[in-house]
Amino acid sequence: YTSDINLKEEVEQMDFVFVMVTERFLNIFDWKLIDQLYYLYTPDYIQDPVYNYMNDIVLDAGWFSKVIKEAVVKEMSLGNTLLLNATNHYYNLDKNDFMIRNGLKSYINYVTSNQKLIDKLTAKSDVENRLYEDLVIDEAKYLFEHQYPVLYDTYNRISDRQHLIKSNSEMLDSIRSLAKKYNCKLNEMIFYQAKKMVEEEDIQQQIDTILRDENWVRSIREKAGNKKISFEEMLREDAIYMLENK
Repeated sequence: YTSDINLKEEVEQMDFVFVMVTERFLNIFDWKLIDQLYYLYTPDYIQDPVYNYMNDIVLDAGWFSKVIKEAVVKEMSLGNTLLLNATNHYYNLDKNDFMIRNGLKSYINYVTSNQKLIDKLTAKSDVENRLYEDLVIDEAKYLFEHQYPVLYDTYNRISDRQHLIKSNSEMLDSIRSLAKKYNCKLNEMIFYQAKKMVEEEDIQQQIDTILRDENWVRSIREKAGNKKISFEEMLREDAIYMLENK
C-alpha cells in the first residue's frame, strides 16, 4: 500500500516520476500525490483547508456523487457547489480557524444576502449620506465582534500584522522571497506570516504568565526532567497546550 511507504524516501530515489491516469479518473487526477509532495517540502503553516477539503470530496465517490446531485438540483455549477461544500466542511470541523481566516468576509456575504439587512442599510445610507458598501462592512464587523469577540480580536490582530508587513519593505521583500521559493501566492504568504506573528505573541504572553507562577514553574521543571528535555522546551510545550485548550 502507498500508505505504508516513506513517500519522501521513495521519490528521492527516483530520477523521474510519471503520473499516469486513465480518462475515467481525470477528475481525481493524481490522488493528491502532487499535493502530498508539495507539503513534504514546504513548512507546515502553508495550508489551504478549503482546497484540501475539495480534494477530499472528489476522492470520495459517494460524497462527490452527492455534490454532483446537489449542483443539478440547485442549478449551480459543479465547481461552485464543490467550493461551497468544502467551505462548509471546513467551518464545521474547525470553526475557530475558519473565522480567523474568513470571518469578516463570511459576515459580509451574510449581510449582502439578507434582504432585511439590505433594506435597513439602504435606508440608513440615504439618511446618513454614507456609502452603502461602508455600512455593509460596519454591520459585518458588528456581527462578527458581537458573536465571536475573541476570534474577532485575533482576526484584527492578524490584519494589523498584515498591514505592518506590507508597509515594511524589508519584511515584504523577505516574505516575497519565501512566497517565490514555495510557489505560494504573495497575499497568502503574508497572511501565514502575520498569523505566525500573532501566535508567537500569544505563546510568549502565556509563557510570561507561567513564569509568574512558582508552582507551575516547579511542575514544568519536573516534567522536563522526566521527558529529558530542556526547561525552555517544556515551558513552550505547556504554553502551546494551554493556548490550544482555552
